[in-house]
Amino acid sequence: MKIKLTPQLAYIIGLWKARRTKEGIGIEGNRGICEVFLRECLSTGIAQPDKVKFIEPKVDEKMDFSQGRLVKVRREREDCKVYFYHSAYRAFFDGVLKNELELFRYKNEYAASFIAGIYDGNGGVGKGNKLHYFFGNRQDEMLLLRLGMRMKCEKKTVVFLNGAEFDAFVKPSLKFARN
Repeated sequence: MKIKLTPQLAYIIGLWKARRTKEGIGIEGNRGICEVFLRECLSTGIAQPDKVKFIEPKVDEKMDFSQGRLVKVRREREDCKVYFYHSAYRAFFDGVLKNELELFRYKNEYAASFIAGIYDGNGGVGKGNKLHYFFGNRQDEMLLLRLGMRMKCEKKTVVFLNGAEFDAFVKPSLKFARN
């Protein structure tokens, strides 16, 4: 099976890099981001619907004595998890992450989709409307500097200094709508 990199696969790989699970190919996080990952994997055809495992947080039942009835309460620290097993795609994803500095060195749709996946996975708008994503490493910093993005790295947080430039480059590739 010959697998080629497409912008849709680049987005999935970026999302997988940001929120990877221990099992197979998958992510963990809130329900919305898990649904985006699942929808993208099913639309590109890398996962079959009957092979995907979607695990939601456990629901505890507690007795509310003030009203005398059972109340279902979600646990606070557990996230949803969605994953599947595919050894060929796992090897391909690992290879792409190993060579990400070379594969995404040009400012094109592939790099925009990859960065959009990382941003959707663990990004947000911070103080002063500076776009940033959390848990960025030196490799991510190097990739963004090669693409000509103005940014600075604060501990493990990458802060973009020019939000308009980042929006123009990545916004068309974003798939997870934030409130």
